[in-house]
Amino acid sequence: MSFIINPYVWGASNTTRTQAFVDASGLSDSTIIDALNVFDQALIDNSLESKIQCFYPFVGGTASLHKWNFMDARDLDAAFRLTFSGGITHSATGALPNGINGWAQTYYQMNVDASQNDISFGFYSGIDVNSGIYDMGTYTGTNYTVIRPRFGGNGVRVIVNNSSADILDIANADARGFWMANRTSSTEFKIYKNGSEFGQKTSNSVALSALTMYLFAVNGGGASSAYADREHRGTFIGKGLTGGEQTTLYNMIQTFNTSLSRNV
Repeated sequence: MSFIINPYVWGASNTTRTQAFVDASGLSDSTIIDALNVFDQALIDNSLESKIQCFYPFVGGTASLHKWNFMDARDLDAAFRLTFSGGITHSATGALPNGINGWAQTYYQMNVDASQNDISFGFYSGIDVNSGIYDMGTYTGTNYTVIRPRFGGNGVRVIVNNSSADILDIANADARGFWMANRTSSTEFKIYKNGSEFGQKTSNSVALSALTMYLFAVNGGGASSAYADREHRGTFIGKGLTGGEQTTLYNMIQTFNTSLSRNV
């Protein structure tokens, strides 16, 4: 793999961040704790911990365990822990919304916590369905920031801090895997799948909205809509990543899910 990970960390003492997550959540499964610890060691070793603001591992199989942000395991809105609403099935493989009314509030406010030309976000999709609409995002009349890997005849759709006219649509026959939207430029944004660039769009960014990011749906002016029905097995929000960094992050999340026997 093209990222730094030392074999000795398996079974090693917990990092400070892993231990904070364990203490806050009450997680006791040693296999999951070890997987989180290895993930965090890789974050540190690859200098990514300052770029990942939210990571929702969706481990433990219950809503009370799935709500935690691994990067800041405090039970506070300011720590971006999740609040779930509607129909969501929580299991050992992840969080599965029903595509009808299931969504989660992240409390991640776009014009406060993100930067117009320095943002990435995405999720590890565990199942392939060609139905549910947006898996995370926000939209207003002027700013759309959304992602979906598959829907109807349009396939992948991504917009990153653009108007609705600046849509990137790409045909795609399989929604499974790690999908990431990324903007590090005022003139273009990109979509990646499993560590490789899947497409890009030349488009000038627009000012950020005051909305918060929703998961399993989009925040449309304070109301959830456009619900998805794909299972999340690791979801993140962060600063913009280089091509090499996004490949590294994919490898880390793939390793994490493989250790939990839920990789695709």
